Amino acid sequence: MEAIKYRGFKIKPDYDEYPESPREWDNIGKLCMFSRSHCFPNESDYKDYDELMKFIKKESYVYCDVYKYEHSGICLNTTGFCDRWDSGLIGVIYVDKKTLLEEFKWVTSIGKEDVLQRLLKEEVETYSKFLSGECYDYTTEDANGNRISGCCGYFDYDEVIIRAKEELDCHIKYLNLEYLPGFEIAKEEG
Repeated sequence: MEAIKYRGFKIKPDYDEYPESPREWDNIGKLCMFSRSHCFPNESDYKDYDELMKFIKKESYVYCDVYKYEHSGICLNTTGFCDRWDSGLIGVIYVDKKTLLEEFKWVTSIGKEDVLQRLLKEEVETYSKFLSGECYDYTTEDANGNRISGCCGYFDYDEVIIRAKEELDCHIKYLNLEYLPGFEIAKEEG
């Protein structure tokens, strides 16, 4: 990927070679995918989609179906694909009652299902980016090529650039404050 010049510095975005699965994060949804040919997450005790759906509907959980498109790569979504040969239903993502009660007290009951379905959809989109290798990191350098900072674990290229620019803006602000006449940055004692 090409380096980006920003305020006298360089941002070097790149692919994250060792990304952490977003399913290892604190997620609100339980992603349950059923496949004989892939090792997808199944965050439930159920081994079958129909059996799990009976449970989800009985408990009145909020859920979204998960669809897979596979053709020289894998893509997931919650709306389905227009390809009857290479796509189909692969599982479900749902929110259990414990999570609903603990995490979403602030959402009114009228809008709660819409909010939860949007969050579930975003979790599926992020996991799809992970599966397709859309994982990024960045480093920042000064004009002499000295590394200033870096971070990894992003699943959106535009977000990588935004975060790197914010990091450099903070660095530039720090440098300007440090060298203002009569201004000293307090040193930590220790």
